[in-house]
Amino acid sequence: MTLHDWSPADKLVYREQAQLVWQSWAQKSSFAKQAFESSIAFMKRIGVLG
Repeated sequence: MTLHDWSPADKLVYREQAQLVWQSWAQKSSFAKQAFESSIAFMKRIGVLG
């Protein structure tokens, strides 16, 4: 196993693209929407999302 530590810029691009997929899943149920919104709020609070 090889661990890679992406640059902060690469991580941000990945997370932005992942949000597109997460948003589509958030539409599937109210629980999924809550999980998405909670995850996004947490990542913003800890500074990994702009």
